[in-house]
Amino acid sequence: MTGVRTWAGRLDDAATSQATVAPLTTDGLADLRTAYEVQDALVRLRLDRGERLVGGKLGLTSRAKQIAMGVDKPLYGLVTSGMSRASGSRLSIKDLIHPRVEPEIAFVLGEPLEGPT
Repeated sequence: MTGVRTWAGRLDDAATSQATVAPLTTDGLADLRTAYEVQDALVRLRLDRGERLVGGKLGLTSRAKQIAMGVDKPLYGLVTSGMSRASGSRLSIKDLIHPRVEPEIAFVLGEPLEGPT
């Protein structure tokens, strides 16, 4: 079994060198809690390099996709400044590992959201 920091480092290296990496499940990552720990460690590496936390993202929001992927609820992720592009900016396909187009809906909020108190 590989450690959380090793997995996060592997993903970070792949992203910065624009290289593919085998799914971490092939190396023993098998549970959602650990996957979120890897995500947190990966985001920490980006923040330590000077990126800023700029938002969040939901994935697997449709029930059909959840069933297809074997999960029972949406997943969430954090978005850093290095992961986003300004509206109207150019994006080179050579900077992408597996280019795909996926529509997203984004909201820019004037204030942080707060839950019930």
